[in-house]
Amino acid sequence: MSKTQDRALNVFVSYAPSDSALKNAFLKHLSVLYATRAVRPWLLDDVSPGDDWKHELGVALGSVDLALLLLSAEALASDLFRQVEFPRLLDQHIQRGLRVVPVLLRSCSWQRYPWIGNLAPLPRNRKAISASRGDVRDQVFSQVVEEIGRLVGVPARSDLLHPPPLSHLAKEQHPTHGSQESSTAIDFLTAGSADQDEEADDVDPLVSSLTPERLYKDVQEFNSVLDAQVPGSAIHEFLATHSYFFNYELRLFSLCPLYSKIRLGAQHSADFVWVDLGSYGAEWSFIVVAQADARMFTPGDEPSEALNEALQRTRDWRTWINDDASTARQRFPHIAYPMSYIFIGRRAEITPSAGKRLQQLCYEHRAHVQIRTLDRLADRALSVLGLLDQSQPYRWRVPMHALGDDAFSARKPERLWKYLAEPDHAQWLRDHHRQRMSNREYSSAPEVVYVESA
Repeated sequence: MSKTQDRALNVFVSYAPSDSALKNAFLKHLSVLYATRAVRPWLLDDVSPGDDWKHELGVALGSVDLALLLLSAEALASDLFRQVEFPRLLDQHIQRGLRVVPVLLRSCSWQRYPWIGNLAPLPRNRKAISASRGDVRDQVFSQVVEEIGRLVGVPARSDLLHPPPLSHLAKEQHPTHGSQESSTAIDFLTAGSADQDEEADDVDPLVSSLTPERLYKDVQEFNSVLDAQVPGSAIHEFLATHSYFFNYELRLFSLCPLYSKIRLGAQHSADFVWVDLGSYGAEWSFIVVAQADARMFTPGDEPSEALNEALQRTRDWRTWINDDASTARQRFPHIAYPMSYIFIGRRAEITPSAGKRLQQLCYEHRAHVQIRTLDRLADRALSVLGLLDQSQPYRWRVPMHALGDDAFSARKPERLWKYLAEPDHAQWLRDHHRQRMSNREYSSAPEVVYVESA
């Protein structure tokens, strides 16, 4: 902190509960800085009982001057970090240059984590603090605190504020659909996706040419569209040309593209549709994207008219599927238990009481519907940063642009619909994989083991 600075810097400290002992030891050493009013730490522990911790976290991250990530394998693997803290930290870094510093508490593969792997860590020798004991560990903690002390005294143009180019991002294994299943090697849609084989030609040139810089601009453009509260058609048009904004819900390494404006019978349609493929068969998903000015709740925390209309659309879809099962299965092969996603409202409108109401709604509709804010789509887009290694492209097969109802009705792409036409998916996948392996140019390609899952 410069001598002319007249306030303490607010510092966010992220950690895993299992690392509480090391975290407490670190804070004791850090106390020399906030005892002298150089920094003021903020942790989730500071949230008062009964307060909405997600709301408080969002407010805190919007105002902190520095973020310290106390890293371990547990910290990187936690849902809190992956789904809440990481997207918001990256968003704050992009929007206002928030300085983020990894602190290596325990040994972990932090270098392979998107974006974070590019940041200069502490200790500078990149050895985990837990590797030392006794006085040696105290010395390491003291050195880290000294580095932080120097860091808060440097101007915003510090190298830590502007990490190296993202071209050195390590590849991250892409999670499976809905992030609720373990990875499965049974389908050819993901098998060998990192191999430089004959299917590399399937990658859309728009996907191949996507850079971190272009991704940042896409996210900023999407946020501008939301902030301007433009008509819903503008949001739909943007998403229809940026399919990776549905990452996680849509498995980008599968053969299924994003479909746009798909008819369900004569009276209904979905904004977007895709099918997820696995050993259990085909799982269809239908999407509602609300207009940017549509709120999720009324001032009294009741579902808004727009949310009720979206929920009714999902009911109409299920009714049509049940009442006209034969037609539904002809149009959507093997459809049984479709999942609907509703993207509506903004994160900023979710007050503590609205958050509790949203939890209740999600619980009531959990078998058929998931409700998300529109901001979640920007988070999903940022999650593909780890796949944009320019030196060794690791790109997905889902095209950048969605296919329309004409392509859907014409059963395009053919390989997807050939798979869907097969009554025994698992056997077809085994046969297809054996053929692929026999056609490989290099016999040393790794064999894929098929594992049947429930």
